[in-house]
Amino acid sequence: MDELIKRHVARNSSQSNPVTSLERGKATVPLTGIDVPFHSSFLRPNLAAFREVLEQNIQPSWMDPDKLIGRYIPNVTARPFDITKEAFEYAWEVTKSDRLRKVLDSWQEV
Repeated sequence: MDELIKRHVARNSSQSNPVTSLERGKATVPLTGIDVPFHSSFLRPNLAAFREVLEQNIQPSWMDPDKLIGRYIPNVTARPFDITKEAFEYAWEVTKSDRLRKVLDSWQEV
């Protein structure tokens, strides 16, 4: 991986106007015409609609947090998923989500 980065930097630093063109890879699927990061603030106005689609199509009974804890890393927090109060507090600090605030306000330690 280190060599790949060095080659890329060397190739682009020799150009007067370096432009990176993405190629399909293991973790990259370039989408022509998409020119903002997926988690961009430009997409925020559609968040409510996206949440509604998820809520209508994903049943709570399908979810198993144990399969995600410590294994899934949410883009928002860049930390391994957890369901501790500290994890929710950090997610709220990052997002200021009203939904997370309500969860935290009613949090009861077991």
